[in-house]
Amino acid sequence: MRVTVYFIFLICSLMPAISANAQTASNYAIIQVNPTYSKVFVDSNEVPVKDGIASCLLSEGQHSYKIICPDFETAEGYFTVNAARRTEITATLRSVKAQLNLTSEMDDVTLYIDDVIIEGASWSGYVSSGTHTVKAEKNGYKPYETTFAIENGDSRNIRIPNLQKETGGVNVNILPFDAEVYIDDKMAGLSPLVINNLDAGKHSLLIKKVNHHPLETDFYIQENKLTNIEGTLKPYEHVNLGLSVDWASCNLGATEPEETGDLYCWGAPAPSWDYSPACKTNSFGVTNLMAKESVWASSYTYDAAREKWGENWRMPTHSEIQELISRCRWIKVRINGVPALKVIGPNGNYIILPYGNYWAGDRNKNWNISAMNAYSLDIHDTNDYIQVSCGDSVLKVYEDESKNHRYSWYDNSDYERGIWRKLMIRPVLVIRSLK
Repeated sequence: MRVTVYFIFLICSLMPAISANAQTASNYAIIQVNPTYSKVFVDSNEVPVKDGIASCLLSEGQHSYKIICPDFETAEGYFTVNAARRTEITATLRSVKAQLNLTSEMDDVTLYIDDVIIEGASWSGYVSSGTHTVKAEKNGYKPYETTFAIENGDSRNIRIPNLQKETGGVNVNILPFDAEVYIDDKMAGLSPLVINNLDAGKHSLLIKKVNHHPLETDFYIQENKLTNIEGTLKPYEHVNLGLSVDWASCNLGATEPEETGDLYCWGAPAPSWDYSPACKTNSFGVTNLMAKESVWASSYTYDAAREKWGENWRMPTHSEIQELISRCRWIKVRINGVPALKVIGPNGNYIILPYGNYWAGDRNKNWNISAMNAYSLDIHDTNDYIQVSCGDSVLKVYEDESKNHRYSWYDNSDYERGIWRKLMIRPVLVIRSLK
């Protein structure tokens, strides 16, 4: 422990009142301390400190002092007061810890001192004497780490540089070849391909090819590793039931016959839409559009099937759904444990239709469109039977096929339900133009 003591003649403005019995052989001792909030004791008596300065009138001769402050070494010693001049003492205490200042060039990093997490991208405080480790981390970046030694009373500034991105690669080996590969919504090339230097972390993948079900998934990149994605796109398949059009083997948004797939509001080109602009405003003459199937089939503005599957597919018309209801056998079955309907055409071929899933939207929207011309199937379980409906055509399917019942109804209020529901779509193959 070392305290620097200076004896300097200095005229001080801090002159306390002199008592009547003060000794004539005396003078002032001025003690300046750092830190300024330290406590000062002279001859074991505490002396008031203001702005880091203590003053006291002392008799000529030797006196003792003691200076204490939390987290600092205590300074103590002796000094001599000379009646002929004032005595000044300057004492800077030595910290029992070392000061450390951390700053980061990058926001949103997590800082650690000796594996203890600290808040924020910068920090100032005291650490004990010895060797310490500072580390900075951020998801998707290489961590930064440095080790240093520091002594009590020292001060160290450490600036953490921008962290480097962790990168890896992905191997997309998808059949058929030349399928379009999109990573994070950007075209990356045609399969098969290898993409390097991708940032570590989560990415989205879309692979699509004409007349095939797209593959959409997320994948993760790890530093210096190659992620393998392999598989085969399933082609769109259709079934000839002996009707006017061929029907798809699965719903829009599904890859297996028993899957419901995506649910669509009337005239909505995407399942995320609660309605189409045409439904809400009727500004495109949609009532007339749906009333004339030739116009609907030639104008694909609101055809979700064509939008998703391409120009070889479209949504069924009202008459095509009526034909499916009236000319086919409908049987309740279970496919891979999922309840569904087996629809057998006049030629003996069949398709599988799931049921029981629809979204009930806002029936208060004034869309002014009759569900008599709805393009999709409303299939739901009433417990006693499965009801299949499209506009005015209704079919009740029972466990006992002989009880199946077809009929038409004319409750216009119920027709409108096809407008405010989200329903499944089973596309049909474009065999001939309906213009």
